Amino acid sequence: MLDISVYKEAVMQSSSGIAIADMRADDFPLVFVNPAFERMTGYPASEAIGRNCRYLQHPEFNQPERTLLRQAIQLKQACTVRIKNFRKSGEMFWNQLQISPVFDSRHVLAYYIGVQTDISAQVRLEQLLLEEKHRLEAVNAELEVRAGRDSLTNLHNRRALDEKLEAYVATAKNSGISVNMFFIDVDFFKKYNDTYGHQAGDQALRLVADALQQLCQRPADFVARYGGEEMAFVSLGMSSSEIQNLAGSLCQKIRSLNIPHVHGVNGNLTISVGCASIFPAESGDQEALVTKSDQAVYRAKAAGRNRWFYSE
Repeated sequence: MLDISVYKEAVMQSSSGIAIADMRADDFPLVFVNPAFERMTGYPASEAIGRNCRYLQHPEFNQPERTLLRQAIQLKQACTVRIKNFRKSGEMFWNQLQISPVFDSRHVLAYYIGVQTDISAQVRLEQLLLEEKHRLEAVNAELEVRAGRDSLTNLHNRRALDEKLEAYVATAKNSGISVNMFFIDVDFFKKYNDTYGHQAGDQALRLVADALQQLCQRPADFVARYGGEEMAFVSLGMSSSEIQNLAGSLCQKIRSLNIPHVHGVNGNLTISVGCASIFPAESGDQEALVTKSDQAVYRAKAAGRNRWFYSE
């Protein structure tokens, strides 16, 4: 068995700050700190010993990690947190603090040992990486907009839809034909995400998008992701019966995918579809068509979802 002096020397030479608090004394004062603790905090042992370690906290910072530490101490358990501490100079540093209880021979809590590691450089790196991730996401989003495609579903994006709809309205105004629009909303999609996770939600949107593209194959058919769980479809010159038949086929196609959804209609993932048409040569414009389609999908959802509504 190693001599006790070896253990003492290991603690004194440790690169991690080590502090011991007496849990039997009032206010749990520190009774030992090693040299690494002194270097990390800037407080010599003579100024640290006898004080509660909360002096390393800033009184204006109400960090939730402090609650975790208090709860662990009340339960006499070990705990690890990342917490903001302050050196004697006033400089803030990130401290990865691990506390562990020490019990005496009667199994009474006697001490808490705190092992401290300055992870300020690591946290700064994590913050830089997160900022870079957000920057790249913004760049990708901008590229996606310019490309006119939604990266998740590979459908056209909303900007491309708006441009296509504007062109269709102009064409229809000159030729006297109708412009047709379908709004497709995945029913109870937030609950689906909450239940099955965002990866499953993304996959469900891809499956719905693929199904829509399979059904919308006419030369003028244009399918897009409108935003979130909403997709849209525009076309030209469809008759009332064609619109209603396609709306019914869309709902049936998604039902036939048999995607389980415990909070969905009949236990499966379904969609609500709102359809509308305008004749720009007579009346109505792009904004009016979008409004009519949006109101139609609202009517379908209000009627129980898993259905379509056509606003003629």
